Amino acid sequence: MRVQRISPETEILLVQIAEKHYPRTRFKAIEQLQFTVDRWVEIDFIAYLSESAATAEDKPFSNPFHNYYRRDRFDFNVSFSLVDNFLLVSGNWHDVILTLKYRPSGYSWLDESENVPRPSPHGDKLEAIAQEMHPLLIK
Repeated sequence: MRVQRISPETEILLVQIAEKHYPRTRFKAIEQLQFTVDRWVEIDFIAYLSESAATAEDKPFSNPFHNYYRRDRFDFNVSFSLVDNFLLVSGNWHDVILTLKYRPSGYSWLDESENVPRPSPHGDKLEAIAQEMHPLLIK
């Protein structure tokens, strides 16, 4: 039987992957388990301005996860099916939520249930994030 929770070490690696592709951003990962037939793991990546991106004047709060530093346009969600081993990466793009459905054999972008082209400028980053996160989540 597959482990139901992500280990703290894996969570740190997942956050590092996200931060590698968004270098001026720090992420807080919040894991949720969905106990449905498919058994999903969901991880919300909540974005904040990184310490290296802010000047001393821009840091009125010592807590790096204070709402003052929020970068909500960079938030995204990763959902992973424990049964089918595919990954969904969802994020806001203008006024819609687009979803990348990723498997190592291929991927597609969806707006609700319709295929759409890769969004610019973040589509390539989210595809790279999915490609790097997938092997960590199928362990």
